[in-house]
Amino acid sequence: GNIDNYRVVGGVRGGIQKQHYTSGSSTSAATNTANTTPTIVLNRATIAAVQSQLSDQIDFRIRDMTGTVLDMSHLSLTTLPVDFIDQVLTVPLGLTLITLNLSNNNLTTLPITVNNLTTLRILNLTSNKLGTCSSEIGICSLPHITSIDISKNDLTHNILQLLLLGGKGTPQLMELIANNNPLRRVPLELSYHYNLKTIRLCYCQLTTLDDIDFTVLPVSYTHLTLPTICSV
Repeated sequence: GNIDNYRVVGGVRGGIQKQHYTSGSSTSAATNTANTTPTIVLNRATIAAVQSQLSDQIDFRIRDMTGTVLDMSHLSLTTLPVDFIDQVLTVPLGLTLITLNLSNNNLTTLPITVNNLTTLRILNLTSNKLGTCSSEIGICSLPHITSIDISKNDLTHNILQLLLLGGKGTPQLMELIANNNPLRRVPLELSYHYNLKTIRLCYCQLTTLDDIDFTVLPVSYTHLTLPTICSV
């Protein structure tokens, strides 16, 4: 018969991938002989325990937050739990949260309910998978955000365009950091965020700035950091 198993890549904090096996065979069709990453084969009876452990880690991070910063980095999250925002708002410090660190995960989008974190000002999404999104995800549509870091997300011009369109006219956004992305052009939609003062595009692949109409940018728009003049 056939058996559905799962594997955890890089330990229990890694992503869970479904594997399909045929009884009598010790080789998975999805096996990559060149991949030396340690794997643990799980069956249906243990996958719930792995998911529960991740849930416990998320709960601990929320309850253990200090000051105005919530660190949710390095959890291999592909999406935020449905009740994540509610969990944050149930702890006292969640009501004064300013910085949310979601770096080094596998996120492709954020739920619109993040808007309920009305005190949130700084959002770190470095090293995620935003470059794989196929629809408008509106990261910049968060009305209270003043600074967003979307570095190392494999963002192309088209994807960044979707991100910027998601927040057309966002009044609070003052800093956009998009270092280490394969950008060749900067979208015209940049000018929609009329309070932007700092844009960092270090270590991208820019070949032109012709898409930006600098005449429509406000006087306060003073700091455009390009690959040749800054370091990360």
